[in-house]
Amino acid sequence: MQAEGDTTTLMLAEAGEAGEAVARFLSANAAAITALAARLRGARPAVIVTCARGSSDHAATYGKYVLETALGIPVASAAPSVTSVYAAPVAPHGEGRLVIAISQSGRSPDLRSEEHTSELQSRFGISYAVFCLKKK
Repeated sequence: MQAEGDTTTLMLAEAGEAGEAVARFLSANAAAITALAARLRGARPAVIVTCARGSSDHAATYGKYVLETALGIPVASAAPSVTSVYAAPVAPHGEGRLVIAISQSGRSPDLRSEEHTSELQSRFGISYAVFCLKKK
């Protein structure tokens, strides 16, 4: 609860923590990121698919522009509710796709369902890189 006269919103406070959250993520996952980068350099994906909801999906859209301009790899967005709410099968996209799930908490049931489906259908070897930026 905010003290009277305090104009700092929760959204502003969380946005102010973004740099620290990313630094924590990179530090905690340095070995996995290094291994993933080496593997992707050896087997460049033909397409990247993002899977996220809400503000995480906005982050995925930003990432789409970064990845497409820096790497020249097309990036598409998968809707998590297709598998979790509508129970619709998602057709395999063949070899060479990387799926990136983005979640603030890492507990989204939709992402877990999409992750499971994609893992079963992916032949790239790396189905998901889950980016979780949560407070300690």
